[in-house]
Amino acid sequence: MTTANAEKKLAKLTGEKVLRDGRTSYVIYKGHVVSFGNQRNNGEETASMFHTRRVNDHSDPMTDYFAGTFHKNLNQAIRFID
Repeated sequence: MTTANAEKKLAKLTGEKVLRDGRTSYVIYKGHVVSFGNQRNNGEETASMFHTRRVNDHSDPMTDYFAGTFHKNLNQAIRFID
């Protein structure tokens, strides 16, 4: 899935504006952060690594704690929250 299509789909599913931070696109939805990585392959930007976590939950690599859950696609990520 291209990044542009993933951003449109995420905006449609959540009703929120999609934000970008470097190579990550994300939205804050119902107290969760739904995000995915943007990778450039052969000149085309693709979306991968769909992830959800609570807004106030952050990873701590010093203790091997990694916040959130990875999903196969955006629909799974949204269903996980709803």
